[in-house]
Amino acid sequence: MILTALLAVLPLAAAAPSPTVADPASNAVVSEATDPVHVWYRFDKISSLESIMVSNSDKSRIYGRACGNKLNTGFFADFPITVELESDGGKKITIGGFKASTACIGRNNDEETSFDCAVLDHLVFPETAIIDAAALQAIGDCFPTTSLAVNLKARDAAPTSPKDDIVLNRRQGTNCYPTIITEKVGNGDPHQHFFHKQLSENMNCASASSCSVGSEKTKSYTVGWTASISGGTWITGGFEVMKTWSTGNTYTCNGNKGQKICTWYKVAHTAFKVQNYFYNSCFGTKTKSGDAYLIYAPNKNNKNANGGVYCRTEGNCHFQGDSFWDHSNSRPGGP
Repeated sequence: MILTALLAVLPLAAAAPSPTVADPASNAVVSEATDPVHVWYRFDKISSLESIMVSNSDKSRIYGRACGNKLNTGFFADFPITVELESDGGKKITIGGFKASTACIGRNNDEETSFDCAVLDHLVFPETAIIDAAALQAIGDCFPTTSLAVNLKARDAAPTSPKDDIVLNRRQGTNCYPTIITEKVGNGDPHQHFFHKQLSENMNCASASSCSVGSEKTKSYTVGWTASISGGTWITGGFEVMKTWSTGNTYTCNGNKGQKICTWYKVAHTAFKVQNYFYNSCFGTKTKSGDAYLIYAPNKNNKNANGGVYCRTEGNCHFQGDSFWDHSNSRPGGP
């Protein structure tokens, strides 16, 4: 896969016997055809500190380094490089908003997660992207006090409080590494949204004076919560919501001669904003994991003045199981 957003900005080097560096006359472009760009990442589980670096394979050309999980300044302002650790143990590297194809080696233990990923997409950087030793030194040490022994020694030498003792006891335990937690952002900025589902088959009254579609041609569907990102984490956010809601099927819709009729159901949802964090029980600290996102959760008992079953006719009858979201009347507030 080619990251077109990057390639539209950065010129490609012409094929050459030695693809490491192109002809200086052609804008001194560095080609990674045989030496792919590498993304180096480290997450220290004791301190919850992170670092990211982008270079060639032997680090002789360093294009960027930062404390944190993203490069988004200077040369990388227009196409940031971000590393996200996922709750299932996986990782996602995005470059300029596109998920990168990578081949990675690394380690994951009680103290840290670190890896070196070769980017398989063909990336090209100009010589001006390479940062020098002075710039690296200016960034500083991303892990100034991450040694467990150093931290314990410093804490033992300082006056303690009951809270300090609790934190110290946690750090001396076996589960001294972060877990993913999810919290509501502020009040969650809740809004009401509706998910519509066609429960029945279509019924054509044709020449009959009237007709109906009932439970014998109607299915019950279970509608679950969703998130605006893949890998979202379920929480109620303190709202009267549920993980799932079943529509039921004991409904009847009636029609007249020549009509096509069908049964639909509207499931009321509360959408609210949440944020994932890496929580470190050793220090009682948390750091953001990725961007904030929305949870769409079915309201408990389908609570909302406009939720429930309704009948549709003619062109509004599609097919059994069809569905759509209606965000047009997103009333602020909870259920």
